[in-house]
Amino acid sequence: MSQKSSGNLKISILTPSYNQGRYIEQNIQSVLDQEYSNFEHIVVDGGSTDNTVEVLKKYSHLKWVSERDEGQADALCKGLKMATGDIIGWINSDDYLVNNIFHKVVEVFENINCNWLIGNMITYDERIDHEYRPNYFEINKKKLFRDPYIVRQPSGFYKKDVLIEAGGINPSFYMVADYDLWVRMTLIEEPANIDQYLSVFRMHGDQKTSMKNLMIQSKEISSICIRVGNYIGLISVVKKILSRFLRHYIKSLLVSLKFIDPIYRDMSMSSKEYVEKARE
Repeated sequence: MSQKSSGNLKISILTPSYNQGRYIEQNIQSVLDQEYSNFEHIVVDGGSTDNTVEVLKKYSHLKWVSERDEGQADALCKGLKMATGDIIGWINSDDYLVNNIFHKVVEVFENINCNWLIGNMITYDERIDHEYRPNYFEINKKKLFRDPYIVRQPSGFYKKDVLIEAGGINPSFYMVADYDLWVRMTLIEEPANIDQYLSVFRMHGDQKTSMKNLMIQSKEISSICIRVGNYIGLISVVKKILSRFLRHYIKSLLVSLKFIDPIYRDMSMSSKEYVEKARE
């Protein structure tokens, strides 16, 4: 599969947005920079009060709406109804695509009889200006059921008709609409996997990473696991909660003992990394 794709398949990129004006222009530009003309970019904004709308107005190619919604999943449902493409991608407003990946995505759909695909994902932590490029591993139903936290949402692409057949995006989920979708997609067909970075997931201080949201996430994942009889996944949920509580305790202890600066309290470092920081 070394040749370029035909470009016959249209790609629709869905971007839910709310008060991410400082990031959304990079998101938009990453879609424009794909060197693939047969695409549309749909931004569904939840009525932002920052400069998001001003940024959206600068780009005439966008399909966009800015109005109050019921959250990210609801915005995605609106975007899916607006989409006219053969392939659907979902990239949140604070994330962005790797350059020139659309031809590869279309090439896979054209040359392999698949209904959805997953690529690798770069994680960029802007709080410490660090980019993490994880080793590649394939995701399948067995691995997804065993570990609900391996979802690489920005690097997933789907045939629109099969996405709709699977039930589309479930608007009832606040934290894990992506995991719910992937579980339902695997019940139809295993994904194709490609060893290529397709997107960049950005970590920053305004994300939904509080302890309260962890509990919401855990409850939602648990409901999905129970629905499909995935009791092994429930073990991963319990381990995640215990790990988070332990990390929070160690970080708070190190801060209180003045071994590390308070700025590190809420950052996503492992307990081991915090101990190493304390020894510096």
